[in-house]
Amino acid sequence: MKLGVALMLVTSLQVAANTGHGQETVSLNVENTRLSKVLKSIQKKTDYRFVFNNTVVDDIGTVNIAVNNIPVLDLLPRILKGTNLEFVQMRNNLIVIREGKNIKSQASSVIAENNGLVARQADIKVNGLVTDSSGSILSGVSVALKATPSIGTTTDLNGRYVLEVPANGTLVFSITGYLTQEIPIDGKESINVVMKKMCS
Repeated sequence: MKLGVALMLVTSLQVAANTGHGQETVSLNVENTRLSKVLKSIQKKTDYRFVFNNTVVDDIGTVNIAVNNIPVLDLLPRILKGTNLEFVQMRNNLIVIREGKNIKSQASSVIAENNGLVARQADIKVNGLVTDSSGSILSGVSVALKATPSIGTTTDLNGRYVLEVPANGTLVFSITGYLTQEIPIDGKESINVVMKKMCS
C-alpha cells in the first residue's frame, strides 16, 4: 500500500534538476496541476526564483505536461502556451510571470506571503536627462538607487544616464554645488531631472 502511494506521488508530480555546464534542466510529469504549484516545485529543485500573482496564474486552469531533461527556459513557453501569460527573465535567475506585455502594469507582480517565494518588483531600464535650472546639461551627476547605493551610474557628457533598477525604487541624484534630489521611479522608464543650486 505504501509503495503504491509513493508511486502515485512520483507520477503526479516529478521535478528533477540537472545543473551541468549549461542551462538548468528539469523533468516534469504533471496532470491537472495548478500552475503556481508547478512553478514552486521547479523553484525548489533549481536556482530559479519566480515572481507571480497566485490569482492570475491559477486563473488559467491546470497544467498537463510530461517532459524529460528540458531547459527551464524552454519549458516555460510550453507551459504558458495558449494563455495570456508570458515570462521575463531578469538578473540573478529571477523570472517574472505576468499578463500580456505591459511591463509598467505587470512588473509589480507580487507574491502572496504564504507561498514561500520572494516578494519584489521586477527591474526596468530607466533613462533620462539631467540639467540645471537654466537648461544647461549636467555631466558627472551621480544617479544611484536609494536602497542599494552600489547600483548607480553618472550622467555622460550629454547629461544623460541609463540604469536598470526595481520599478518601485527611488533614484538619488547628487552633484557638488547642487541640492540632492530623491525621485520615486513608480514604474516610469524616463525620468528627467532639473537640479537646483545650493544657496551660497
